[in-house]
Amino acid sequence: MKTCAVIGSNCFTGSHIVDSLLKAGANRVIGISRSPEYKDYYLPYRYGHKVSKTTGDFEFHQIDMVRDFDDLAQLLGKNRPDTVINVAALSEVVLSHERPMEYFETNTKAVVRLADHLRRCDYLDQYVHISSGEVFGSCSGPVNEHSGFNPSTPYAISKAAADQYLYTLINNFDFPATIVRSTNVYGRHQQLFKIIPRAI
Repeated sequence: MKTCAVIGSNCFTGSHIVDSLLKAGANRVIGISRSPEYKDYYLPYRYGHKVSKTTGDFEFHQIDMVRDFDDLAQLLGKNRPDTVINVAALSEVVLSHERPMEYFETNTKAVVRLADHLRRCDYLDQYVHISSGEVFGSCSGPVNEHSGFNPSTPYAISKAAADQYLYTLINNFDFPATIVRSTNVYGRHQQLFKIIPRAI
């Protein structure tokens, strides 16, 4: 049975990843977030499937990967996940202009520390990093994974820097990383401050 750790399991995307892993039925999932779990209607894995807080398939841990990295490393070492999926990020683009240091601490520095730690572990089969299409900046046409970076906000720069570091690990150490650059993610259970729920 595979063990998956989802860092940022409280966020919209992270909660849906947890939900999908649990639906697959053969996974043990460890959810990790800096905040306590939200209400069930924001967490599809609890709202739709009534996952018990004591189920053997899922466990939640409140850990801040920036301030409590040693606790995170200890938890990962104890559970030895085959796959680590990192969704944790500060993602409000406009706010990044007002608080750039916080964005670089979470989106860059913490990712570098996590990935450097994981590349030295013998249990990891796959690291999945959720990045952002914002790394490409304003685009006049389609882009693909080989398009050049042109970030234009502190948020985008912080994400691009982490991506670039991961490329160095992939190229120099065969680090088993996959980078996902999703854009405009929306759907059921989204938090109310996002544009579609707010408009409705």
